Amino acid sequence: MGEVKERSPLFNGEARKKLIERVYRSSFQKLCWFSYTIAEDMETAEELTTEAFVRLMEHQPELYEESEEGIIRYLCASIRNISLNWIKGQKFREHLSLNATLMDDLSLFEVIADPNETPEQKVSRQEMYNTLHNAIEQLSLRQKKCIEFYIQGLDHNEIAKRMNITPDASRSLRARAIENLRSILG
Repeated sequence: MGEVKERSPLFNGEARKKLIERVYRSSFQKLCWFSYTIAEDMETAEELTTEAFVRLMEHQPELYEESEEGIIRYLCASIRNISLNWIKGQKFREHLSLNATLMDDLSLFEVIADPNETPEQKVSRQEMYNTLHNAIEQLSLRQKKCIEFYIQGLDHNEIAKRMNITPDASRSLRARAIENLRSILG
């Protein structure tokens, strides 16, 4: 393995921000196409790519190389992970049938039972939903609301309208909520 380079103080502030902005302007579309190869939906790919940039700006991770190429490598790995997680979430949401009163009721996981489901499968499914529901209950009110909308399948623009925030704030809020859920669920 190669030696990890120490990050230069030059990239701890404005210079790093400008470098990331330059990468955004020059490579955003290419990175969207990369996400599209996984997500298979361009609007979603653009949202996921934006989320990767937001995470990069917010978390300021240590990079192996503080250059455009280093940032692009980091973003490709991040976009790949975010896109794969999105697909997993899509598959999970496909198995949920949310009731029409979701906006007023936090019983998120009213599911139409499979007629062929065994009693053991039903108990297992219900335990999984209860565990997730309890974890969601531990989120802040704003994060909880954002996750509810996300589970409904709303995009960031619609979530932003309903919560009276910007789409970027919606992305950031959802990312923090998911991070908190992972922490709560271990």
